[in-house]
Amino acid sequence: MAQPVARDFSYQTLYEEEFFFTSALQHEYAQAKTLKIADLANQPILLLEEGHCLREQAMAVCKMAKNNEIADFTATSLETLRLMVQAGMGVTLLPALATLAQSSNLLAYIPFVKPAPSRTLALFWRPGSPKTPCLRAIAQCISELIEPKLKKLSHAMHAQ
Repeated sequence: MAQPVARDFSYQTLYEEEFFFTSALQHEYAQAKTLKIADLANQPILLLEEGHCLREQAMAVCKMAKNNEIADFTATSLETLRLMVQAGMGVTLLPALATLAQSSNLLAYIPFVKPAPSRTLALFWRPGSPKTPCLRAIAQCISELIEPKLKKLSHAMHAQ
């Protein structure tokens, strides 16, 4: 689950994940090495439909960019969102791990200058749960598996 969330839960942070500007290969920014958040201004942003935490996170970044150009269309899944961007219907913000999908080579993923917009994901559970030790161990395993991939991906994207 992405943070923040109500405080009446116990949680352990899993990882922090950068957002990448995502566009069709023909987009004016497709060849850029990096972008500033302000570069989002006046871009038609495609988002997931209401209820997805990723939508709210992307909208927060758009607000920082003073972008009110939210496209009229919404997607029900990340794959649909990728296809809409590929078709040139707009641009979007995708979390780093979503750039590893098979269809990734059909889109341009541009990193933002540091500090890049990001989201923090965490595992939440009820306080006092007898499964707390197990959940903490699962969270640790996820962190140990994902964090090296994110560091490698961030380094590769910023080195281009």
